[in-house]
Formats: sequence, C-alpha cells, structure tokens
Amino acid sequence: MVTAVQSRPTRAILDLPPYDSWWKGQVLDLYSVYYNRPIVEGYFHWSGDRPESRILVDNMKEFRCYFEPGQATANYSAELGDQKRDAILTSLLKYDIRVVVVHKTLMGSPSECGAAPLFIDALLEEKERWEVLLDSPTKRVLWLRR
Repeated sequence: MVTAVQSRPTRAILDLPPYDSWWKGQVLDLYSVYYNRPIVEGYFHWSGDRPESRILVDNMKEFRCYFEPGQATANYSAELGDQKRDAILTSLLKYDIRVVVVHKTLMGSPSECGAAPLFIDALLEEKERWEVLLDSPTKRVLWLRR
C-alpha cells in the first residue's frame, strides 16, 4: 500500500473514512509516518488545527465514522452526496491533495458510520476522475486526475 501511496505526486493523503476521535484517528495518524506525507482526516491533519485550515475536514462530517454510536450522519440523499462530492473534489484539487486511501477494515458498523459509506461511494463514483493505484481486500488507493 505504501508504494502505491508514494507513487504519485500529492501534497497530502486523504484517509477515508475519517475519524475525529483518538480511538481510531490515531491509527490513521500512524499511516502518515509510513506514507512519509501529511494526512487529511478528522483527528490530526495536514494543515494544522485552525478554523481556516479545517474547511475540508469540517466539510466531510457526513463521511466520518464515530466511536460513539449514533453520532454519524444517518441519512443519505443523492443530491447532498453530489453537492459534497463537488465541494470536496474542488478543495482536493485546490490544495493538491490527490491521493485517497480507503481503509475498508476501518469502516465501522452502521451505528458508528451511518451513511458514510454511501457518501464515500458518491465521492469516488466518477471513475474517469480517478486512477486506481491499489485495490486489495483491505485498502483502496486512488489518485485524483486533474
């Protein structure tokens, strides 16, 4: 997986699903060391924890999983999924964050993740925008084309 992540230029790595708690967020923090690149996710991220730097992270609340059941966004609508996809893709390209890692084994139960898998699928659904660098039973690594 690390070879796939490092194979393309990117300012940072977006790990999905994002967690904003230490419970699983710290697992993603460790990946930053292996990637040798900054990461974007809900617990610690590439840009420092300031209001202006949290725009992308805060815009991804529907994509998050939570340790505490019932905190995740429960409902999905295609319209909101499309809006979120467009806004997030714009931000990723603006900040040159072009590698995305989907951690399939970190996708929690429906009570932990709610509709997050559906929002993640909406983000990644336009196949022509993404180059698949790795697709294994546990990880999926994609590179966002311009």
